[in-house]
Amino acid sequence: MRFFEQHDLLICPVATTPAFKHNQQGERWERMIPVNGHTQPSTDALFWAGYPATVGLPATAVPLGLSPDGLPIGAQIVGPLFGDPDCSRFAQWLEREYRSFAPPPMAVV
Repeated sequence: MRFFEQHDLLICPVATTPAFKHNQQGERWERMIPVNGHTQPSTDALFWAGYPATVGLPATAVPLGLSPDGLPIGAQIVGPLFGDPDCSRFAQWLEREYRSFAPPPMAVV
């Protein structure tokens, strides 16, 4: 992992979109979600979440804010092999100094 020879951590998305309404219709890979004005299979949104795990790197998800629709937006902090403590410490620092988790308001159905 040459990236981590020059960088301590990688900050990247958790998913391709903010949280989205659950859809249980049809097979999971057939369910579509909007991304930047286009639709894509909802399973594509998992790319970022699975990427670090595929190569065995630690990652910690953190909240960054809310979308215009009030849905959570997050990032993940990816560290080098065995860098779990660094990921956790950076997440703690972000929570203390930038933004702590706050659940979104309940939707009225």
